[in-house]
Amino acid sequence: MSGMAIPCEVWPIMNLEYRAESCYVFAVTFLPGTDLWSENRRRSKRIKARIPLVVRFQDSNKRFISERTHTVIVNEHGALILLAASVEVDQIIRLENSNLGEEVLCRVTSLGPSFMGKTQVAVELIMPTPGFWSSGSSSKTPSIG
Repeated sequence: MSGMAIPCEVWPIMNLEYRAESCYVFAVTFLPGTDLWSENRRRSKRIKARIPLVVRFQDSNKRFISERTHTVIVNEHGALILLAASVEVDQIIRLENSNLGEEVLCRVTSLGPSFMGKTQVAVELIMPTPGFWSSGSSSKTPSIG
């Protein structure tokens, strides 16, 4: 271990009763326990995939909004999508996988940066639905779940 010596002038300030030749102070780095890291761990693997979607929800004025868009990243529990329409964190939206014609409920978990009029929106599936991100026929689209 390496340390640093405390100069003799500091000894009276530290209320040291006995003079010592030298005193060492060691720097200690505390690492958080794994439970603090758990919020950054993923429940399932992320996969880049452009899956066509129709997003449906009610806005704050109770108007029904429907927007065609696509995923950027998917995993078994959700996705990152691009939306021109405005949504809020914790808002419930419906996603329809245009390849399959299947629909699921999702919760908006976070909003990312906007670019060219579209915002990155992270969503979590309310009920994990194996195969929801499958393509109907394209071999380029990954099958998850």
